[in-house]
This record gives sequence, structure tokens and C-alpha cells, in this order.
Amino acid sequence: MFLKCKMMDWQIEKFIEYSLTELGLSLKPVIEAMKKWGEKI
Repeated sequence: MFLKCKMMDWQIEKFIEYSLTELGLSLKPVIEAMKKWGEKI
């Protein structure tokens, strides 16, 4: 799983907080390389 989902309930407003798991964070170098490649185009 790449994302964690945590539902928060603060009084009336509800929201969902997403964060990357360790597996998702391990993709950071790949995503940064793709970003760098895309900036060259």
C-alpha cells in the first residue's frame, strides 16, 4: 500500500488526511527523476 488514510472529525467539520507509507516514500527518487526528465522536454 502506498497511501495511508486517516479520517479526522473535529466537531462539525470532517476531513481525511493522506500520507505516504514507507513503500510510497521509497518511490520518491523515481518520481524526482521523472520530474527532472519532464522538465527537459
